[in-house]
Amino acid sequence: LVFTGNFSPAQSLETVIKAAVKARATGAQALRLVLVGDGMSADALKSLAKELDAGDTVEFWPSVRPEQIPAYTALADGLVASLSASEDLGMTVPAKIASYMAAAKPLLASMDGEGAAAVAEAGCGFVSAAEDVDALAANMAALCAASSDERAEMGRRAFAYYETHYRRRAVLDRLEEFISAR
Repeated sequence: LVFTGNFSPAQSLETVIKAAVKARATGAQALRLVLVGDGMSADALKSLAKELDAGDTVEFWPSVRPEQIPAYTALADGLVASLSASEDLGMTVPAKIASYMAAAKPLLASMDGEGAAAVAEAGCGFVSAAEDVDALAANMAALCAASSDERAEMGRRAFAYYETHYRRRAVLDRLEEFISAR
C-alpha cells in the first residue's frame, strides 16, 4: 500500500500506521505500507512506527517531485487516502482521491464526507470512517486478500470514475451545462 503527499495532522497518518500494524498482526502478512513524502508530522510518525515496532510493515520514503509520483503509485497494489475527523475536511473531495483514481489502482479511503462518498460510489476500493483504526485495518486486510483480478477491476472502476467526474474536459462540460441552465 502506498500513501503519497504531505505528512500533517489533517492526513491522520497515525491512524494509517496503527491500522497497518494491526492488519499485519491479524493475518495480512504480505501487507507493507510505504509513506512517500514529508511534512510537519514526519518525526512524530516515525517515532510512532518505531514505538509500534512497525519496521517490516511501514517504510518512510522521502518526498519526490509531483511528476515522479506515478512511478510509486504504479508499483502499489492499493493507494491510501486518509483525513482527520472534521466536518470541514469532509465537505470536499480531496485532490488526492482524483489523482489516485487516475492511477487506476484500488483505494483505501479513511475519511468522512464527500471523499468517502466518491470512493464508495465508484466501487473502487474500501471506505472507513475517519480515524477508525479497526475498520481501516479490516479494509487493509480485505484488500490484501483480494485477488489480482479483483484489484484490477477496482482499478478499472477508479479510472472510469475519474474519466467521468474529474478529467478536465468532463468538469468543464458540467460547468458549461450549469452556466447554460441559469
